Amino acid sequence: GEHRSKALLRAYGIDAVEERLLTAAEVEKLERSPLPFPLALKVESPDIPHKTEAGAVRLNIADLAQLKQAAREVIAAAKRHRAGARIDGLL
Repeated sequence: GEHRSKALLRAYGIDAVEERLLTAAEVEKLERSPLPFPLALKVESPDIPHKTEAGAVRLNIADLAQLKQAAREVIAAAKRHRAGARIDGLL
């Protein structure tokens, strides 16, 4: 997946975008953002290689309420796109 790939790149000293992998439940419990706004959010799933085509990406998230709403939307879109897809979390 993307998260593991970026960790591997960092291990070899190659810069990659800073990110966090969180479950949907962890996003819902957030009291503040783990990274500065604006944010991008996408599903992390080995079963959905084209996140944009699945509608599982949101950009320009400006606050915590938008982040939580985007997380719900991205998970729902991923499940509609491919029922039964493994979802490792949200980036």
